[in-house]
Amino acid sequence: MYVMNLIGSLRGDGSTLFWRVLNSFRPSFPYVVVYGTEPQNPFAQQNMIIVGSGANLADREKLWKQRVGPGHDIQLVNLLGARHDVPATPEDTGVFTDDHNPVEYVVAMQLRAQRKLK
Repeated sequence: MYVMNLIGSLRGDGSTLFWRVLNSFRPSFPYVVVYGTEPQNPFAQQNMIIVGSGANLADREKLWKQRVGPGHDIQLVNLLGARHDVPATPEDTGVFTDDHNPVEYVVAMQLRAQRKLK
């Protein structure tokens, strides 16, 4: 199992980093789940947790929700209730590899696009 925290969005100008990371996850993990702070708005820049696993995560998710209850971190409770339904991968997103990993460039382009919108 691998867990990653990422700031981004599922759709729109701020989604390139998310999709490249997710596309890089998928060949290694048959089960990938995404949780986010804004599950109702895929265009929002948000904190997302990407979980990759070799086993189906549905049973684990139920167990996590049972273990996290009153007295626990409310942010974790909210996050577990905020699973994203990840849409189909856009065609032009690409992947990161050991030989091609321009994370800083992708983030810079996303920030530039956001500044132009303001």
